Amino acid sequence: QEAICQILFPKMSGKNVLLIQAHPESNRSMNARLAKEAESLLTGNGFTVRLIDLYDIKFDAVGGKNDFKTLDNPDCFDYQKEQKIASENGTFSDDLQEQIDLVKWADILYFQFPFYWFSIPAILKGWIDRVMAYHVFYGGGKSLEGKKWFCSTTTGAPEDKYAEGGWWT
Repeated sequence: QEAICQILFPKMSGKNVLLIQAHPESNRSMNARLAKEAESLLTGNGFTVRLIDLYDIKFDAVGGKNDFKTLDNPDCFDYQKEQKIASENGTFSDDLQEQIDLVKWADILYFQFPFYWFSIPAILKGWIDRVMAYHVFYGGGKSLEGKKWFCSTTTGAPEDKYAEGGWWT
């Protein structure tokens, strides 16, 4: 197990890992088992891990006016402009600010999710859209530089469906 950690995250022991799990069967799915195993493996090898299950926390994947405590212009909503203002004034909603703070804390963002229709689940897409806010993690000289991203995915079809002559070839 230590060898796996060194292959995936060489010379990174002691770093903070935000493990984001996005599967509706939070306790019974393969994704849930993989997330728990990753948490155990990483913790056992000197990493500090925070596991967030987007379904368990009932994460709202739809960005909008509720992402902010105040609005610059309630009559003409401009999401990116409001993100910039909230980043300057600390006026993100409490639930969104909590997620932003976790990303700031993390050295490694570890995503565990099923592969749906050649993409990520909508709840995870919404998490990225809302949390990776303008002027917090990009724009205005901000970036995610120095953070590592790791994705672990599952598919709902057996291996032969992805092989030559399978459904997807």
